[in-house]
Amino acid sequence: MENISAPRGLLDWLERPTGQFEFLDDRGTWQPCPLPDLAARTNGNAARLRALGLRRDDRVVVLHRSGPAFAVSFFGVLAAGGTPCPLAPPQATGYVERWLEGAARVISASAARLVVTDPELVDLANDAVRRSGRSATVCEVDMSASEDFQPQAAAELALVQFTSGSRATPRGVRVSWENLESNIEMIYRWINRPESLGTSWLPLHHDMGLVGGFLVPLVRQLRHGLMRPEQFIKNPLIWLERYGTGIGQVMVMPNFGYDYVVRRVSPDQLTGLDFSAVEVAVSGAERVRRSTLDAFYDLLGPFGLDRKSMQPAYGLAEATLAVTGVRFGEPPLAVGVPRGSDRQSAEIAVVTEAGADRWGEEPATNDLVWHVSCGQPLSGIDVTIIDDSGQPVGERIIGEIAVRAPSVAKGYTQNVSGSSTRFVADQLLTGDAGFKHRGELFVLGRIGDSIQVRGRNIYVEDVESALSDAFVRASGRIVAIAGSRDGVPTICLLSDHEIPVVDVDPIRRRVEDVTGGKVPVVLLRVRRSALEYTSSGKPRRVSMWNKFLAGELAGAVEIHDSAAS
Repeated sequence: MENISAPRGLLDWLERPTGQFEFLDDRGTWQPCPLPDLAARTNGNAARLRALGLRRDDRVVVLHRSGPAFAVSFFGVLAAGGTPCPLAPPQATGYVERWLEGAARVISASAARLVVTDPELVDLANDAVRRSGRSATVCEVDMSASEDFQPQAAAELALVQFTSGSRATPRGVRVSWENLESNIEMIYRWINRPESLGTSWLPLHHDMGLVGGFLVPLVRQLRHGLMRPEQFIKNPLIWLERYGTGIGQVMVMPNFGYDYVVRRVSPDQLTGLDFSAVEVAVSGAERVRRSTLDAFYDLLGPFGLDRKSMQPAYGLAEATLAVTGVRFGEPPLAVGVPRGSDRQSAEIAVVTEAGADRWGEEPATNDLVWHVSCGQPLSGIDVTIIDDSGQPVGERIIGEIAVRAPSVAKGYTQNVSGSSTRFVADQLLTGDAGFKHRGELFVLGRIGDSIQVRGRNIYVEDVESALSDAFVRASGRIVAIAGSRDGVPTICLLSDHEIPVVDVDPIRRRVEDVTGGKVPVVLLRVRRSALEYTSSGKPRRVSMWNKFLAGELAGAVEIHDSAAS
């Protein structure tokens, strides 16, 4: 069997740094950061952390906005023998109180000895430490530090990655050095060993941004750029222009990012840009929608983007990051299945299928639901679909996705109950539903975010996808939550924007297309603060559902309730 242990360790780049990263500053200018300079600052901060009392296996919360300081602190902790625990910085002043509550929970759960942060975040960090009940010391990163430093004995864990918590309180995932190094190598091989990666705007405290958008290019010393999430949201064209001018071969972001580019960028803004150098456009972290891939290609295709560059993927923090992905150079596969065929442990009927290079040639029909393949397991990973008893099932049978791999983490930092993602022996049970077809994985959604109606599993992701195709680009996002209300399976749609009366019936009918018309639908207008998201942008559906039942959604105004009709 091929040895997939990483030929480059996490800290090898500190010994022989070459090349450079680039960071977008507050003025919108790309600032070069030579890796030899970054390595010197990292070593200087590692020495400083040891002087502050850091010892092997101590955990350190790393609290930085995306930039050179994050790299210096993250690798400084590793070189000093500690374990970094990235924490999301506050994104908006209006949500500081909510951030402090979440940060205190992370600091407590991590059992951190130190918190290293930016100077402007020191006061907030101290406040979070006080609320956590821990005695962690808060210290500023020193970007002027530079000295020779011999890396200390490695900690048992290379990372404590706090999950996004879409269904539960964030949990610390214990990621070993083998986990992290092996997944970095798997990803590098999967994307065909590029000479440059590209530019990432993804948050560095989250698995996709940390591992895929930061560690892979740095460990491999690829030319790469980093910008903050809020910079991308403000002007996604800055990100797009990097690729259109030949800087970068690989795009990495969730479906939301591609959809956002389509909504915010017009073809006339792309004049003079050439995207033919883009070899890979990875879409992962959430449901991959065929309509989004189509729209992104329609926007960039006339400017050189190859449709075969679109590479949907599947992964999760508990597997370090990547699990499956469409193979390099192959168009992603989409299958059309009959509506209402998504029954757990039942065989799903594939009526038609098409590679992305032939999408649009099929006859238009509302009788089919399209699912996009997330590809095959990366090298060294085994993916199985299992039934409710834990037994493997055959192709096209819906079940739970289970993973075995050297990149599967060592468990959680604390005992958790009620979690749909579980570590059982040497296997990771993901809590995600899916099926295989032609050896490729198709992901349906979170099992815990679905409702059962007459034996059918109805996934809120399917509801959101149907609404997205028809309404999102015009008016904004609608979040779907679901559960039992008075013993009746119910779907509730939340919107923080005005929904015209003329759209209410079309929205209801669109949901009924997914559910078969057998599920009550509630449509609510709520305040923006009522829409809860994880630090990676995923809806906190369980929390919002519980508040819906309790009548505690901020500013809720009922627009429609089919149960009352």
